[in-house]
Amino acid sequence: MADFEKAITILLRDEGGYAPDDNGRGAVNLGVTQATLDAHWAKEPQTCKALALPKRVEEFKPGDAARFYRAFFWDRLYLASVNDDQVAGILFALAVNQGPSWPVLYAREALEAVGIKAGTARQVMVALNSIAQIDAILGIYNWAIARYHRLAEKDPARYGDDVKGWELRLRRLCGIE
Repeated sequence: MADFEKAITILLRDEGGYAPDDNGRGAVNLGVTQATLDAHWAKEPQTCKALALPKRVEEFKPGDAARFYRAFFWDRLYLASVNDDQVAGILFALAVNQGPSWPVLYAREALEAVGIKAGTARQVMVALNSIAQIDAILGIYNWAIARYHRLAEKDPARYGDDVKGWELRLRRLCGIE
């Protein structure tokens, strides 16, 4: 069972603090954009209240971010079902950086590369336990890097200067340095 505390410690170190604009997406703090926070408050106000989340990202503290990420990313992607902390941490960081659907797709592709089919997010996460760590990591890495490069090619003004940092972070998380 992957350890959320390890993953959130690494994530919060990498995400940094408050910035008034994140590539045209508005304010961001600890990796949470105001638009994302607003969407969760609009869709799931009871959950946000139960988590005691502030309504403004500039008010986010590390504990707020940890509760937010655990509820809306870690738990919903069934990352605790992954036995390997590193693999779960990579998927978690990618979910925060790219959106929660992308790492499930990358993990599914890594599984299919070794002949395993899995449907739901939960099935994908459990199935990752049946393949070698290196196969999971390299499969996920290759798909994520390809998406980063497609984003930069599609919108170089917005993402062109981000690719190097994204790639360095992912290489570090994957142990590919």
